[in-house]
Amino acid sequence: MKKVLSGILIIGMFGGFTGCATQLGTMSIASTKNIDINDIQLEKVKTNVTGKDVRSLIIIFPTGTPSINGALKNALDISDADVMQNITISSMFWWIPYLYGETSYRITGDAYRIIRKKTASEGDKK
Repeated sequence: MKKVLSGILIIGMFGGFTGCATQLGTMSIASTKNIDINDIQLEKVKTNVTGKDVRSLIIIFPTGTPSINGALKNALDISDADVMQNITISSMFWWIPYLYGETSYRITGDAYRIIRKKTASEGDKK
């Protein structure tokens, strides 16, 4: 009887681990700053930069709410960039019931830095 209960307990524990990952969408360009994209030139800093904003879930109490803006800011800070292009946004969640878990947003894309603003005469040459 003890072996049966132990087996059920072990199966219940491993069956209790839950998790989920979902792609929320894609964007062509994003930044946490207000930028007039028509008046700048960009220099690629790094490809496949990943930024995350993670919050913990302790027992059943969340320590906060992650944000897409936080994940984007993290990616820009990691790469020392101003703008990201070709972005993929995803959310992730996992939890061991009544112990610990995490929820997060992840942003992956190419990081660019503003190298200079175009002058008025360069803007008219189009």
